[in-house]
Amino acid sequence: MRYDGNILVLLADGGDHFAAGRHLLCTWLTLARHGLAVHPLSQLIDCPETADRLAERVGGRPLAVFRVGRPLAEPVRSARR
Repeated sequence: MRYDGNILVLLADGGDHFAAGRHLLCTWLTLARHGLAVHPLSQLIDCPETADRLAERVGGRPLAVFRVGRPLAEPVRSARR
């Protein structure tokens, strides 16, 4: 999928994983409400080495990394629907 967009890093705030998940979901839903697509880039924080390097660059522990933008083409719908 190709996007015309930006990479966002959402930082973790404390140890409440449930609250962090709610904030992430609310962020994605708000972006979608405004016609923006979200593509998670979880491989950047799944690897401890890259997660540490990213944390140094952004000044905090990354909770999620994702690309946000307007898709250049309409998504392909599943034939199962």
